[in-house]
Amino acid sequence: MGGKGDYDGKPEHPRKVKDGFWISQYPVTNAQFDQFVGDKGYARKEYWAEAIAAKRWEPGRFRGWREGPNQYREPFSLANHPVVGMSWYEALAFTRWLGQRLRREFGLPSEAQWEYAARGPRHAPNAITPLLRVAKVLGEVTASVMQDLANAIDQGKSSVENRRSYPWGEGPDPARLNFSETGIGSTSAVGAFPTGVSLFGCEDMSGNVWEWTMTKKTGDYKDYDKKVDNRPDGSEASRVLRGGSFSGNGSSARCAYRNDVDPNYDGNNVGFRVVASPIPSDHGLHGGC
Repeated sequence: MGGKGDYDGKPEHPRKVKDGFWISQYPVTNAQFDQFVGDKGYARKEYWAEAIAAKRWEPGRFRGWREGPNQYREPFSLANHPVVGMSWYEALAFTRWLGQRLRREFGLPSEAQWEYAARGPRHAPNAITPLLRVAKVLGEVTASVMQDLANAIDQGKSSVENRRSYPWGEGPDPARLNFSETGIGSTSAVGAFPTGVSLFGCEDMSGNVWEWTMTKKTGDYKDYDKKVDNRPDGSEASRVLRGGSFSGNGSSARCAYRNDVDPNYDGNNVGFRVVASPIPSDHGLHGGC
């Protein structure tokens, strides 16, 4: 966990993710968040404890006037684009609603869970399975995918530590993520960059939108176990964002890059994905999408 860039967590260190979890393959979309809004999620007090404590919620409204996320025009509002314009409080409320609907515990990922899902384990397993799925989606095995498969095979035979900077390996690539150099200038449909897939099959973890995590801002990783705070509350402490966005540069889309904003932020470049935890004890996995 961590890296050597100016805005990476330091020091770089191995970290054990103790409990198994599922993390969504894509960021939550407008269509999915609309289900929460349509089910009167903004009017249900039980989803909004933190926003109530911060005096940001009243029945049916966030900040006294919003009955849904902050609205941005197309293409930001398209159904299969990541939902944006929602604060950390609203993202957390969505996870509570989802948990009630599906009868299991959902939440936002911690930054450690997020980075694990983006980078893969410390000694990365063979990456053939997700890359084959990508090839199937594309309808053909391209030269690039074949090279990635060859690299994955070599990596699988090696004990070299996984220190990749991006979910796919090294280097920002406009064919693998939506960032400033891709030239789109807005969000893109989730899954539009399948060759940017992580070892666990997660997509859009680099670029497209920054993603909320549960973790409060900490200055560095020194004594991280003593300082890290993933508790939900209404303190309005800055929360960590991960992954970069369509408007950011390649450096900010690296797996180790850390950003943070006020939990009330609701710009057009921030979204989120969900985690389900813990996974069934007999499943045997320690991460996944």
